[in-house]
Amino acid sequence: MDDFTLRQTKLLQILDKAELPLSGKQLSEQLSVSLRTVQNEVKAVNQGPLGKIILSNNYGYCLDRTPGRDLSVLREPLSCTESDIDLTTLLKLLILDHTSIHFDALADQLYLSSSTLTRRLGKLEELLKQYQLTLNRKKNLLSIQGNENNKRQLIYDMIVRETNANFHSPEKLRKYFANLNFVRIQEIVIAAVQSRNYYLEPCHTSNLIINLMVTLSRIRNHFPMEYPELSMPADSTEYLIAQDICGQLGEHWSISFQEEDIAFIAILITGQIKSSFQQTDLEDREHLLFFIQKIILETFSYYALEFQNETFLANFVHHIMALIQRARNHQYVTNLVSENVRELNPFIYDVSVHLAHILEKEFQISVIQEEINLLSIYIGLMLHPSFGKDQVRALLICDEYHHIAEYLTQRLSHDFSAKLQIVDVLTHIPGNLSAQNVDLILHTIPLHILGARTLLISPFYQKSDFLAVENTLNQLLLEHQHLRRRSLLLTYFDPALFFRNQGLRTKEEAIRFLGNHLENMGICQKGFTESVFRRESLSSTCFFESFAIPHAIELNAKLTLFCILIEEEGILWDDVKIPCVFMIAVRQADNPAFSEIYSSTIDFLCDKTALNQLTAAENFSAFIHCFE
Repeated sequence: MDDFTLRQTKLLQILDKAELPLSGKQLSEQLSVSLRTVQNEVKAVNQGPLGKIILSNNYGYCLDRTPGRDLSVLREPLSCTESDIDLTTLLKLLILDHTSIHFDALADQLYLSSSTLTRRLGKLEELLKQYQLTLNRKKNLLSIQGNENNKRQLIYDMIVRETNANFHSPEKLRKYFANLNFVRIQEIVIAAVQSRNYYLEPCHTSNLIINLMVTLSRIRNHFPMEYPELSMPADSTEYLIAQDICGQLGEHWSISFQEEDIAFIAILITGQIKSSFQQTDLEDREHLLFFIQKIILETFSYYALEFQNETFLANFVHHIMALIQRARNHQYVTNLVSENVRELNPFIYDVSVHLAHILEKEFQISVIQEEINLLSIYIGLMLHPSFGKDQVRALLICDEYHHIAEYLTQRLSHDFSAKLQIVDVLTHIPGNLSAQNVDLILHTIPLHILGARTLLISPFYQKSDFLAVENTLNQLLLEHQHLRRRSLLLTYFDPALFFRNQGLRTKEEAIRFLGNHLENMGICQKGFTESVFRRESLSSTCFFESFAIPHAIELNAKLTLFCILIEEEGILWDDVKIPCVFMIAVRQADNPAFSEIYSSTIDFLCDKTALNQLTAAENFSAFIHCFE
């Protein structure tokens, strides 16, 4: 187990003891980390010496227990010296507590053997490379070398990873900033912002304050930063707020801030604050707000989406305006609430990617993953609540005694107006009763009809009846959706666009192969393939490390069709091997249906059994049979 970190070892041992698959949420709670961290650790373990030992399915994560797989190594007891240390501990000692430390002193402090510490330092060097930093070892003195700005970014990311971006508990930050008072800094920042008639949103507050604490700590410990040429006007609101903050912090902790420090903190503030006033006299700001609103409305129109109300739209416009400011100053928000939008609602996420692409093009900025996630949250909140077009058609059979039929009809119609349509009410059981025209028979009289879905409820309609009806309706609606989606997908397959075992091994080869076929057949215009590559560069279209659904940014094909590739030996797609690719071309007239097509495909492919059947399909007929 030497090749795994402490957290990875714990992850493996938790899964080894589990009798059933554990969800990402369950693992994140047991490991006290975020869901994203769990996903990253699973990926890291599967790339380790044991190979892909952790499997994932619709129920969660589990170990690969196929015959011949030796799991005994997971049950070996860990020595204290190897289990008490991970990269975070090493980083804290090397970058926070010391400018340099002797190799032997570090080994003694961590109770590690020289060989174990050497291995850990090797892993640390790999991490440092991501920040363009190096681990220097001169005469056995260890130190981290590189640009101070990169060091600060590393410290910030380290804190975010370990605290799960939850800075509301000051105790979590004391081991990083023992001599800094989080609460006091927060009070100073909020007071300075409010004094200028601005405010900080909760999701921005933690991000700003933790950045300030990193900056303040480094200045106090005499780690000056070689600031790039800063262009922050001294009369700007951000600069004035930064000046107020530095004045208060300097007085409280006896620190002298340079002009460059103030300008840098002003940049940190940029895009994080909002005006307390609803009106502004700046015409250019009004023009920008109008232009952003136009982009949003055009994006929604492109996908045939409708938003709920003007308030959501106004809030979204201001959010994007702040996003543009953050992007221009390379300051971004960390918000773990939005981490799993891509998997939970892939269509909304895809709309967000499209919107991010337009913002990048119009404003010459780069929109990072976390910002796309937040766009998804806003778009999800703006859309009309959808209860689906389906309703369960039901027949109600009950006694007429004391108007029970009328009472039940009113209660059921009130509670389930969006899901249930009562097509008829019978007060007796006819001899030729048939369920051909209904999905469900609700009855207070005992009966049994072969082949019909029935539910016995009480004439008093108690809470248990409500729950039973709700559960049955939900099951039936899911079945309807499943059947409708399978039927929908069948209309978009063509035998000329089905390919199997073409010997393609990389994402680039697969996209080029499928895209060229769609172009050569005249289904898509020239340039479609390059648009698919651009969309892929914005965010991967691979889902659950199992399948990919690449598509172009523009939905302007002549026909809506899938181009299918199945490779039994797997296609390397973003560091994982997947067996199938469903490239989709969408014509503009089908844009309103794109949400249903996209979601239906993902919904079907998430079924591991269905995915395995598709992968095993020897020809197009067998492939189509999987959907029937």
